[in-house]
Amino acid sequence: MYAVLQLPEFHLQSALRLNPCISWNDPVALTKEGTAQGTIQQVTPNARKTGVYPGMSSSAALARCPQLQFTSTTPNTEKHTQSTLLQISRNLSPFVESTALGICTADLRSVFQEDLHFVLKEIIRALKSLNLHARAGLANDPDIARIAASTGSPICEVKCNADFLKALPLSALTDSFATLQVLSDWGICSTADLLRLPKQQTLERLGSEGHRLWTLASGGRARLLLLEKDEHVFEECIEFEHEIETSEPLMFAVQRLLESLIKRLLYATRVAEKIQFKLPLEEGDPYERIFTIPSPTLDIEVLQRILFTHLESLQLARRPTAVTLNITPTRAKHAQFDLFQSALKDPNRFAETLGRLEALVGVAHVGVPSPGNSHHPDDFTLLNAVATFESMAHGGLAPQCIQTTTDQPNFGIPLRRLRPPIFAEIEMHSHRPHFIKSQLLAGPIEESRGPFRVSGNWWEKQWQIEEWDIHVSNKDILARIRRDALLRWSLEGVY
Repeated sequence: MYAVLQLPEFHLQSALRLNPCISWNDPVALTKEGTAQGTIQQVTPNARKTGVYPGMSSSAALARCPQLQFTSTTPNTEKHTQSTLLQISRNLSPFVESTALGICTADLRSVFQEDLHFVLKEIIRALKSLNLHARAGLANDPDIARIAASTGSPICEVKCNADFLKALPLSALTDSFATLQVLSDWGICSTADLLRLPKQQTLERLGSEGHRLWTLASGGRARLLLLEKDEHVFEECIEFEHEIETSEPLMFAVQRLLESLIKRLLYATRVAEKIQFKLPLEEGDPYERIFTIPSPTLDIEVLQRILFTHLESLQLARRPTAVTLNITPTRAKHAQFDLFQSALKDPNRFAETLGRLEALVGVAHVGVPSPGNSHHPDDFTLLNAVATFESMAHGGLAPQCIQTTTDQPNFGIPLRRLRPPIFAEIEMHSHRPHFIKSQLLAGPIEESRGPFRVSGNWWEKQWQIEEWDIHVSNKDILARIRRDALLRWSLEGVY
């Protein structure tokens, strides 16, 4: 048994799928330019009811239907629509062929075949939620199932190929106008008339197309499906009619793309792990950004906040002409923590807060500081905050700066470091600090400890500093001062 899912008027449905202004229920016509010029290629059912049909000129169509709207499609839009149909078809069977644009064939011979009508109805309902209107056909031959899908309303099941094909017009079996014209001149109008012709003579006079038509009319032929590899590509794109200059229409387009992608992920039993955001510009290279979802999810509000937080502060030198979202899917992750172990309460909200901080102070200034392997003051690197805390929650090692236990306890009073250090003037007496003058602290130095010298990087860019701990008597304050390689003094901190 084979099942075929077909999207009638595929090019027109591709154009209307993500269009918020017009829908399949409106009188709409597809033209090459998307305007009231040129020849009409495809129409919606409501437009056909008013007398508009493919091949008409746009002006003649408007005379019959003044409310007629026009649209156009692009190769990218059709590619994503075909990918959507292919992914939804995999809910029928893992063995699916992308037969043609708007047509997918599923091999049901190795799957559970009970209540196929109910399953197909659910598939058609799923496609309708994605603004795609499908028909389905069931038959023991993939080519017969394709013909059944073209006549389905919305589902047509063929139990006997001969009885089903006997009353069909020849136009249901082939799109070759030349072959149909020859057969019409011969007086052949149905499949029953065609089967009365000798097979060999039909092949000699009509060629390979006539032979394929005769074989199909006689009940089809066994053929192997060209199965598609399951790549799990979740990508949507909207191309703008005109370049946009503000963030509001861009956010609206992003929301439409997210809604479609979330539904596709839901039917594929996947969640969003990464989002690749791409803006092709009117000139130059496109703008790209990849967002990693801390806790993979299907919550559209979470994904919207992540993208909208970035868009609120986005500034571009050129205007965008389109927007593309590509979601990297993954299976939902479930982890059971120990009794005294837990992850972040809301990793996605935490990431959103970090995103707002990055917009304010810059990406390079937000993260978890981790000390470097040296004695140089302020030698550290910033780690990704969300990844660090999630790694700790799942048993990973925490950076030294946030470890809560140590093998040896630290003794001594804490030092409050001044960042940046404050410039100071130091008077020396007998090679020891005697008086300090700075913006924060000034007075005689009663007692001092030092010098404590440290240096490093002799092989690259050598650094060396000299530190003293001092007691300023008139303020009764303990402080630390520092002298660098250029003999400049500064107040390092206060104990």
